[in-house]
Amino acid sequence: AEGAAAEGGTGPMEALHPSVARSAQAMARLRWQIFAHSKWQMFTQFGLPILLMWASEFVDKNTDPKSVPLPGFEFTLYATLALGLTANTFTAQIVQEKELRCKPIAMAQGLQIRSYWIGTAVVHYIVSLITAVSVPVMAQLFRVDGIAGPAMYIVSIEVILYPASILAWSYAWSFVFADQATALRFLPTINLMGTMGPMLLVAFAWIMGLAEIIPGWVAHVLNALFSIVLPPYNLPGTMILAAVQKKICGD
Repeated sequence: AEGAAAEGGTGPMEALHPSVARSAQAMARLRWQIFAHSKWQMFTQFGLPILLMWASEFVDKNTDPKSVPLPGFEFTLYATLALGLTANTFTAQIVQEKELRCKPIAMAQGLQIRSYWIGTAVVHYIVSLITAVSVPVMAQLFRVDGIAGPAMYIVSIEVILYPASILAWSYAWSFVFADQATALRFLPTINLMGTMGPMLLVAFAWIMGLAEIIPGWVAHVLNALFSIVLPPYNLPGTMILAAVQKKICGD
């Protein structure tokens, strides 16, 4: 059986024990089918973020670079809002399965806990990566000033790492809620507070620091602190930092 599994194909899951790899692949296929057949999940993960970032183009912008607090802030604001909303789906899925006792039943039938989480994480990472990649793509399409030039490379690197942060955040909250109704009642607020709240606070600190109203190190400390304790903040924080560097160099 091990020889057949070894010849069956290559991929990241093949390094696992054959039984774990097969179960994880089956779990990943099931997870993807559930996602692909849900029009609402497809919209919230792909359609809604693009619409929100597109909406930033309709916000009145000041064309004088020296009078703009942070370049590309409108786009960063809407992108942060979009990223905060996408995390709801991952947590809600896990909580629903826990509420319906799907996971315990599957475990009783022989599904290993490692296979469950590996298969789930692989699909969720791919879905989250597609959403994250849309940020620099839309920024390039709209020629967002704050994420132009060398800053695009830094944002692109963060885009690859960001899905892991979102999944760690989402899975941690899945252990807090016992039912999906309660989770969906609080998750939007929690996720927005984990993205929009710190982003606005750090942006305000940078603006005040650049105006020499408060010490410049305040924004640095807040940015580092939120990057450690709030994983969903990492990509918005990188975009704000890129805008700050653009503001300094542009002025």
